[in-house]
Amino acid sequence: MRFYVEPSPAGGYRVMLRGTPSPVSVHDTEEEAQERMLAYQAGMEAAEAPAAPTGEHVWLRDGSEVVVRAITAAGEESLGALDPATGKAVGVARFIRLEPGGDRAEAAVAVVDEWQGRGLGAALLDRLAARAGEAGIRSFTAAARGDAEL
Repeated sequence: MRFYVEPSPAGGYRVMLRGTPSPVSVHDTEEEAQERMLAYQAGMEAAEAPAAPTGEHVWLRDGSEVVVRAITAAGEESLGALDPATGKAVGVARFIRLEPGGDRAEAAVAVVDEWQGRGLGAALLDRLAARAGEAGIRSFTAAARGDAEL
C-alpha cells in the first residue's frame, strides 16, 4: 500500500504516503488513522482506475449493458461495443462502400464468443444501418460465416 500509519512524535497517529516526509493527516487514535488510510487508498485506486467508456449505453435482451461508439477509420464507418465494467471490446460492426460515393456497402458484424446470443450483433447492426442511411447507403451486402442449416 502507498499509505501507512505510524505513531506521531507529537502524540497520536499519522497517515503517511510512502516517499513523502510530511504526514497526510494526524489523528488522535490508531483506529481513526487506519480508517482514514483506507479511505485515502480507496480514493487513489478510484482515481487510477481506467475511465468508463463513453458512448451510447445499450441494454441487450439478456439485461447486460454495452457502450457503443464510433471507431474512426479511413474510408469506412465502424462502431465498437465495449463492456462498461472492463472497457474491453466485445463487438464491432462496420460498412465499406462498394464504390466511392455509391449507395451500396458491404457490412460486417463480429461479436466475441462470450457475448454471443445476447442480442449484441442485432443492436450493432441496427445502429450501423441507421448511420449508413444517414450517409446515403441504401443497401448492404454481407457474407456470413458460422454454423447454419438450410
